Amino acid sequence: MKKKEIFSITMEKINKQLCEMFDEVLKNENILGNDAINYLNKQKSDTNVKYDDYVDKDNVKKDANIYIEELFSKKKDNALDVLLTNNKHIGY
Repeated sequence: MKKKEIFSITMEKINKQLCEMFDEVLKNENILGNDAINYLNKQKSDTNVKYDDYVDKDNVKKDANIYIEELFSKKKDNALDVLLTNNKHIGY
């Protein structure tokens, strides 16, 4: 799988999870006031607009992909450090 595809799938999953989170919070609207509900609906709308910008605008996609690549690289480095540390404790 190419990096471009991984980034696209990652952004799609992030957007889906954020929208599901907003929906879950909004289901509990009986404990939220109208201001909070309006705020959450606005945030959900903004999230979708930003995702659409990612899909439609190459400059936004490029910047986001650079950031995602940095995150993946840091996580990979952290995982490698943990693996090496654990192997030293085990005796490898």
